[in-house]
Amino acid sequence: MLWRSLSYFNLQEVEITNDHINIGISIIIPVRNEAKTIEACILSIQKNNASNYQLIVVNDHSTDNTAQIVGAIANCTLITNEGQGKKAAIATGVKHAEYPYILATDGDTVVGPQWINIHRTLLRQNDLVTGLVKYDAPMTYVGRFQVLDNLATMCLTAAGIGAKHHYLANGANMSYTKQLYHDGQSHGHDYASGDDVFLIHHAAKGDKNIAFLNSLEGSITTQAEQSWKSLWQQRKRWASKTQGVDDRGIYLVGGLPFGIGLLALLGILGSIILSNFGLIIVVLMALLLKISMDAYFLRQANKTMMYDDRYFDGYLISSLIYMAYIIVVGVYAMNPGRIEWKGRASQ
Repeated sequence: MLWRSLSYFNLQEVEITNDHINIGISIIIPVRNEAKTIEACILSIQKNNASNYQLIVVNDHSTDNTAQIVGAIANCTLITNEGQGKKAAIATGVKHAEYPYILATDGDTVVGPQWINIHRTLLRQNDLVTGLVKYDAPMTYVGRFQVLDNLATMCLTAAGIGAKHHYLANGANMSYTKQLYHDGQSHGHDYASGDDVFLIHHAAKGDKNIAFLNSLEGSITTQAEQSWKSLWQQRKRWASKTQGVDDRGIYLVGGLPFGIGLLALLGILGSIILSNFGLIIVVLMALLLKISMDAYFLRQANKTMMYDDRYFDGYLISSLIYMAYIIVVGVYAMNPGRIEWKGRASQ
């Protein structure tokens, strides 16, 4: 699956015409405690060479000065979340949207120079569009880990949509019709995360047109987590929605690396317990082969994402961390518990 996915991961040129850019679109940014990043996010949107759009920032009861910063920026509508959490914030934004098309991102992103117009172009023939998400990550092990994970995730997202095999999405770079949102709003309402994945699965089940936007000009860059603790909280939130997704393709894509990692761990532990050092060598050689193949795959994927090559430094350590990570997250996804995110806890 990894090797086939590369064929869907080539950069695309999107022809933007006056007919496309005249489509009215409402941009929604749900925010909670984004005082450090929200101004840069809004200004990057306003630097787009675009008109006929509405910019809505939905304040999800921030406890910092996010609202004051947004309120001081011209041509931007600030409203308060009528509920609690990101899903409710998006629903509030859609309620106030003037146009039939919705374009969503997060408050810690910076968008590409043609982000608005490229999404509008693809929405002429599609009901939902999701695109490239890149990380602004530190040159640390936690930063490198997230970049390598992002390379694989973006490639698999493009492949799943292109082959109609499985459906992943990232709500930080996603557009859709307002009608599709209203039709699918009830899906996954019991989960703390997953507004993006539940909506794309609703679209797929309804045989709607879905596209992956593989363009750097239409991409967004988001802030990576700065510590292992905050990364774990983020990934717990992502994993919590797994049980609500009815997609065998996703279970295959996620279950395969989980199974490989678990088998490798059991193989090493078993060979140590049995003092079978020949088996240890076989397992380690198989792991080394897998890690080497993954490295080549990620290097090829990076021809599209264009990350700094220094993120591949310490690749062996990052790979071993990833194997442990996928096992822990896989187990957690089977029985998710308490999640803490931006000063708010949920079950």
